[in-house]
Amino acid sequence: MIKRLILSISILSIFTQISHAENTENGLDVSGTIRFQYTHNDYLESSGNKIDFSDAVLWLNYQNNALSGHLDYRVYEAHDKLGGIHFPANAWLAYQFTPEHKVTAGLQPVPIGLDRYYSTTYNLTQLYNLGLEELNNIGLTYQYTPKSFNLTAGYFFSDAGSYTGKSKKSSHYSSNLTAEPDFADGTQTEEKNQFTIKLDKDFNYNIADTKITTKAGASYLHSQIDNLKTNATGDRDVWTVFQKTQAGPLGFNIIYGGQNIKNKDIDHPEYSTFGFFDGYYNVANKANFLSTEINYALPLNYKNFSSPILYSNYSRYFKDNSDYSDSERLINGVYTKYKDNLQFYLEYINAKNDTAFGSSDGYATSKDNNWNNMLFLSLGYYF
Repeated sequence: MIKRLILSISILSIFTQISHAENTENGLDVSGTIRFQYTHNDYLESSGNKIDFSDAVLWLNYQNNALSGHLDYRVYEAHDKLGGIHFPANAWLAYQFTPEHKVTAGLQPVPIGLDRYYSTTYNLTQLYNLGLEELNNIGLTYQYTPKSFNLTAGYFFSDAGSYTGKSKKSSHYSSNLTAEPDFADGTQTEEKNQFTIKLDKDFNYNIADTKITTKAGASYLHSQIDNLKTNATGDRDVWTVFQKTQAGPLGFNIIYGGQNIKNKDIDHPEYSTFGFFDGYYNVANKANFLSTEINYALPLNYKNFSSPILYSNYSRYFKDNSDYSDSERLINGVYTKYKDNLQFYLEYINAKNDTAFGSSDGYATSKDNNWNNMLFLSLGYYF
C-alpha cells in the first residue's frame, strides 16, 4: 500500500506541474484528479476494510473561437499494479458553426437518455454497466439548440476500441458488446453503424417563491450487431423517456426505457456479452429499465465546504424472460467538496442480481434474491 501511495503522489505531482503549464494564448486548459476509495462489503471473502487507489484522470480542454476539443484519459489499478489498465474515456473535436449548430467528431458520449450521467452518485446507476448510461463511442454528432429545446443526432461507426489489459476487446471505459474467445459461456458480437436521436425541452416556472426548472424528452438508438461466430447480422434497439426537475435545493429525475438485442446467436439467444474495464459479463437481451433519484442540498455552509447533497438513487433492469430475476441497485449517499480541490462521497449500496456487486451472472440468468451490501467512501483531489 505504501508503494502504491508513493506512486500515486508522484502521478499527482506530475499532473499538477502539467496543469501549471496552462497555455491560455491557445485556449488550452489542463486539469485532473487523483482519487482514493475505502470499501467494506458483506458478500466477498475479503470484506475490504482498506484504502485503495481508485484512479487518476487527466483532462485537456481546448478552445479557439469556434473550434473546441476535449481529452479525458484515465489510469486505474488492475492486475496487481498501478496503471494495469488505462484508456481514454473521451477524445473529440467540435466546431460551433453558429450558436445553435454544432458538430462533434471522435470518441464522445452517445446522445441517449437523460444526460451523460443519470445520477448524483459516484458509482453511477446499474444502467452504466448495461451499456445504457455514460456510453462513449467513436462517431459524429450534430446538435441543434434553439431557445428552450435541444435536438441531437448521432452516427457511431465503432465502439470505443480496446486498449491496455489482458482481454481481447474489453479494455475500455464504457460498457459495450464484446467478443472474448476465452469466455465459454459468452457471445462474440460486434456493434457498429449506431444511429441515435435525442430531443428534449426545458421548462421554467415558479410556484410561490420557488423557481422550478424541468427538462423532459426522449431518445432512440438503433445499431447493427454482427455475430462473429455465425456470421449473421442482428440489431439493437433502445428507447428512453425522461425528465429532470430542480426546485430550489430539491431535485428529482426519472428515466424509463427498453432494450431489445437480437444477437443471432444459436447457443445464447437470450443474452449477450458486454465488456469494460478489461472484464466481461452477460446481459439479458430483452428488458425494460428504470433509474430514478431524489436529492436535496442541505442549507449548511461551514467555512470552505459546499452544501452537502443527500441523494437516493434506485435503478432496475426488468428482464423479459420470466426465468431470470430482475437486477436492482439502491444507492443512498452524501456528497460535498472543500473549495474546488477536495471532493467527498459516502455511499451505502444495496444490490440484487447485480454483477458489479457480487452476483454471478446477475445481469442475465441469475435467480439470486439475496441483497449484497457495500459501504463506499471516495476522496478525490482535483486540480
